[in-house]
Amino acid sequence: MNKAPTPFDCSYSPQFAELLHNLGISLIISTYQAGKVIILSSVEKDKLIQLPRTFDNPMGIAVEKKALAIATKNEVVVLRNADGLGKRYPLNPGKYDGIFVPRAKYYTGNIAMHDMEFIANKITGVNTLFSCLCNIDDKYSFTPFWKPPFISELVSEDRCHLNGTATENNSIKYVTALGKTNTLQGWRNNKMSGGIIMEYPSGEIITEGLGMPHSPRVYDGKLYVLNSAQGELIRINTKNGTSEVICNLGGFARGMSRYGDYLFIGVSKLRHNSAVFRDLPIAEKSFAGVVAVYLPYGSIAGQLEYTMSVDEIYDVKVLEGLKRPSILSDSSEVHELALSVPGQTFWAQPSEKGKKHTNVEKTTSNSENEKFSYKIIKNVSIKSLAKQFPSLIFPPFLKKTEKRRVPGNFINLAALYNGNVVALSITEIRPDKTAELHSVMTKKEFRRKGLAGNILKLTDEILSKNNIKYTDIVYSDIYEDTEIIEKLIKKAGYLNPKRTVQNIKLNIHNVMKAGWIKEFVKEEQDIEIFDFSELSEADKNELSILEKQKRIPMYLKPFQMPEFINTKISKIAKYKNKIVGWCILHNVNEETLQCSALFVFPEYREKLISKKLMARAFSDMKNIKNTVYQAEYDDKIIINYLNNLFAENDAIDNKFYTIASRKYYKTKDTVK
Repeated sequence: MNKAPTPFDCSYSPQFAELLHNLGISLIISTYQAGKVIILSSVEKDKLIQLPRTFDNPMGIAVEKKALAIATKNEVVVLRNADGLGKRYPLNPGKYDGIFVPRAKYYTGNIAMHDMEFIANKITGVNTLFSCLCNIDDKYSFTPFWKPPFISELVSEDRCHLNGTATENNSIKYVTALGKTNTLQGWRNNKMSGGIIMEYPSGEIITEGLGMPHSPRVYDGKLYVLNSAQGELIRINTKNGTSEVICNLGGFARGMSRYGDYLFIGVSKLRHNSAVFRDLPIAEKSFAGVVAVYLPYGSIAGQLEYTMSVDEIYDVKVLEGLKRPSILSDSSEVHELALSVPGQTFWAQPSEKGKKHTNVEKTTSNSENEKFSYKIIKNVSIKSLAKQFPSLIFPPFLKKTEKRRVPGNFINLAALYNGNVVALSITEIRPDKTAELHSVMTKKEFRRKGLAGNILKLTDEILSKNNIKYTDIVYSDIYEDTEIIEKLIKKAGYLNPKRTVQNIKLNIHNVMKAGWIKEFVKEEQDIEIFDFSELSEADKNELSILEKQKRIPMYLKPFQMPEFINTKISKIAKYKNKIVGWCILHNVNEETLQCSALFVFPEYREKLISKKLMARAFSDMKNIKNTVYQAEYDDKIIINYLNNLFAENDAIDNKFYTIASRKYYKTKDTVK
């Protein structure tokens, strides 16, 4: 039986793991597509481990001895590795030889920061959106200090896609861009051969005609650059501008760092639905991972290839002298316990914040360690439980509790440490004698102690005694704790998780650039598109009859979760005064909608009514930033349709899957 894929699955050559081990280094990579910064280390000569941590659209990474700076969507986060913190990490004492913890955050706004470096005690980077080089500090969003001579003004238009800097002796020497253009995203018109390398600070173009160059670097006085669109590492003759191919890398190359005679280079799997990437020569054979190149011979010494979760890599940096480091993002609570002062570091003790009295019933205790006990939490609403223990509720379910009252019959089981709740599971018993596990979480500092497994086991005993047939669990692969939950439920006896729904997250700003939006907004004879809020009683009766005739798939019915429907943006289509389709959008938050039902009856699909519905809905999304479209995982026709429809202008921000699993029980003859 084939092993079910898990988040961040990868394969790698033994030489790649051995190389990291022998060099005594680790790598840190950023993948804005997956929303992760990942540390790669070799714990044995033939075994790699990886630590993915959640950051918001991470791109450029600056490295300086014991410091990191990571450019995210709206901030630059600074992390430091303080002596002693790693070895005394409370969750795994003695395991790590270093740990990077957040120390500062600069609020830049969305400026699309690309390459970054620490130069002269400053964070210096490439501000791609404003086509300039800038410094990041606490005075301004950014402080520009240079722009190419052909850029006339600082505006948020990504005019030339400035992206990379090469430094020599801690000073900027060269800068790369995807075009010598001075108009809104003008570089896109000649992306295959418009790339340039400029000398800094003169701005003189030393070579041009490159295919989307990235990551320029000066090694031993020679200029190397990634000719990304061709998947090549090339060396530039800075005197006459000619280039020499050192090796082919097999993917869209971006992100490069050197240690000794080896270069570590990131490669990305191209997005076939992207107008930027789909027509590049390497689109069909590209993969996502890291390639190690032996520079003296220009040969590939080993590589890592991702098979799940990661499609695009932006940056790759070497962490020198660290064989097994860790990193904490500011989304994890444990980073708040890492304290450092001049000459001293220590970990604070965890404490319960805002602890309130909760009615609990003791069910069992840990015979090996009386500090732990397990209790059923009774007589408390789910909404109240979520307010008391937000860090112990799985994020999707927590959002649900924030939006509305969650009625139902729940089993809430907690693990306690010295009387404080440190792990919690929430399971709903449904009227049909089945159950759903909505949440199971353990505080990070108490993980790897079997607490979550124990509360699931106790929950199973209760469910089995009450003749419950099975328990379902539904989650997505977008959250940081997904991998932990997957391992937990497998160990608890659940079936191998399976993908059920493909989620496609759209950037509305980019969607609105598509030409078909304006084309299909126009009214046509016999076809009427109107707001869901304008449904008459007769319309509702008509829809009710259609539902009873079972002509509508269950998951595409228009009246699901009516309290969350955005009635002004959701649309209904009529053809000759007869309802023929709808586009129903539910509110997720103030800036995000979820398209839960896009449906047109088959006999009317040739009239392109689905496009008309979407075009009208998009046109009304004045303050909405994102919309998530859902399609059944096996419905390749709809998935391909959506991918092709939103291929232009990088309209697709992200893709993720909804995953489901189930555990069956042997039922009893009587209910106890």
